[in-house]
Parts: sequence; structure tokens; C-alpha cells
Amino acid sequence: VVAEAVMAKMGTYGLQGFLGAKPDVRAFYRSQGTRYDGFREALLPDRDVFNQYVMPWVFAPKTWISVGCGTARDIEFVIEHVQSTDTRVYLVDLSDALLDMAKERVAKLGLGKQVVCIEGDINTEEVVSQLPKGGADFVTCSYCLTMIPPWQQALETMVRLTKPGGYMGLIDFTTKEAGGAWQALYKWWFANDGVFFNREQVKWLHSNNQLEVVWYKEAEGRVPYTFLTPTHYTFCAKKK
Repeated sequence: VVAEAVMAKMGTYGLQGFLGAKPDVRAFYRSQGTRYDGFREALLPDRDVFNQYVMPWVFAPKTWISVGCGTARDIEFVIEHVQSTDTRVYLVDLSDALLDMAKERVAKLGLGKQVVCIEGDINTEEVVSQLPKGGADFVTCSYCLTMIPPWQQALETMVRLTKPGGYMGLIDFTTKEAGGAWQALYKWWFANDGVFFNREQVKWLHSNNQLEVVWYKEAEGRVPYTFLTPTHYTFCAKKK
């Protein structure tokens, strides 16, 4: 029932764009309420693996910036690490509705003194000015880059926000390098909901001379109630 409700809302959201209307992103997320996380667990695979194992918690990061944090679900995957290393976490998102849910989650986890919630665009100096001077040990972005139209600017900002010797990690959708009809279908289907698959994002990450790639892997996951199995990647790099 949860997945069906969110799928229906996604269809309505996509139809608005198809008909030429400008979809209201904030209203879309606000309408999902507590159903949001449950559906994302199935739609957006491997976030647990990304947060727990791809990001190198062995280095005990003292600061972590989560770009496009949503409801702060990522924190739950690594709460023991966050607590044991006393990591200061900065949650950044455009949606006030999702940040409200993030604040509730943080409070329930007892992390209120360690977490700062920031509403706004990561590409603006207004937001950047509220983040650690000199950069953070971890900068992550979970299934958000494909929803940011100026994605290259966002990546440049994330690199800038990662301190030298720190780690930048992403998990998101992409298309297979070979392309083909199925990849075109996935791009079209997700684009109707404001998610834009772009292989150039992966190429950008691998070609940036400030980043030393320490992990990269691609996998497929099935979209609930469909035959679609889009490709997603996990990425982690150390800033030189």
C-alpha cells in the first residue's frame, strides 16, 4: 500500500511535467509524509551498503556533510559510527518538509547536539557559509545528484567542501556505458519524475584531478511493481 501510494503520486508529479506545468517539488515531498522512507528503501537500493562499507569510517571522521539528506535516513545506517566518533553532521536539503522529518529522526536518535539541519541550495554561498570552514572529512550525496539540474556545479561544490585527505562519496542512478533501448527507456521514465540519468556525471567523477578514486561499482535494482532494472553506482574518492 505504501509503495502504491507513492508510485501514484510520482505518476501525478510526472504528468504535470509532461503537460507542461512546473511540478512543485516541495509539495511533492510534503505529501509523502511518513510513506517516503518506506518506498525509498525499495526504489533506491544499496544505501545501507554505501553508508556502512563504501565510506571509510575506519578513519573516524569528525565532520560529515550530507547533501540532499532527505529525511536523514542515512544516519540510521551508521548511527553507531556517528556516536562513537562524535561526528558533527550537517544535513542539507532544499525541502523544508523533508528536513522537518529529518529533525524528528535526529531527535529520536538522541543526536540533537551533533546534527545541524540547513535548508537551501548547496550551490549557494548562503548554504556554504554555514558549513565547516576548510571543508569536512566526509561529504556524501545519496540519490540526489540526478535531481540537481546544475549537477556539475553541485559536484564542484562538493569537492570544494571536502577537506584535503577527506572523502567524497555518492550513490545514484546512471546509464550503462553501452547505452541502448533499455537505457533510453530508463532515462525517459525517471525524467518524468525529475530524475535525470546522465553518464557524464560518472565520467566527471573519474576525471576530476582533485579526486583519487578508491571505490567504484555498478549494480542493478528493480523498481517496485515494474519490470525496470536501472543501473546505480557507488563511488568514493579521497581528495588529494
